[in-house]
Amino acid sequence: MFVVTLIFGPCWIYLLTRICATKFFSFKKLLLIVICIWIVAILLIGLVINGMGEVDGAWTGGYILFLVVAALLLAPGLTWYYSLYWTAFMHLVPPAQVNQFGGLFTMVRTLGLIPQPLIYSVVQNVFNSASLGRQVGLLLMLVWDVLAIPLLLWVNFDKGHKEAGENNQEAELTITKSSGQAQQA
Repeated sequence: MFVVTLIFGPCWIYLLTRICATKFFSFKKLLLIVICIWIVAILLIGLVINGMGEVDGAWTGGYILFLVVAALLLAPGLTWYYSLYWTAFMHLVPPAQVNQFGGLFTMVRTLGLIPQPLIYSVVQNVFNSASLGRQVGLLLMLVWDVLAIPLLLWVNFDKGHKEAGENNQEAELTITKSSGQAQQA
């Protein structure tokens, strides 16, 4: 999957640059597209693809189908997400507070990586069948995507960007006033 993502990822990034050049797609729309891509990929891998790997010296159809899903869904989902999430977040942050907000965002994002692997491991080990445990564990990843949709729809990127710019102007004015007072003293 990693090799497929590395091979097909640049093509998907090129497509993303072409899409972003149209100005029709906002951060919200693009991130919703990414979440939908993940949902479709998880459903396909969790419900349709079975028996991945080598059986009696031959690759199974499930493995080949997995590679196709990786090229057509996982590669754009991963490359687009990692191209968009930080840029979309920075769109909402006042430039004077990038370090503060960036640190908080990184901490929350990193801590958010902990629950899903634990849930996946527990679910996979609960089932007697490794294949069934893998499928149920993958399907539980849908919960995070489904929860992300209303949260993403709740964010008003235009208002956030406007307020971030206003906060930056206020901060610059405060800094200018305080430096002017320091020079007078």
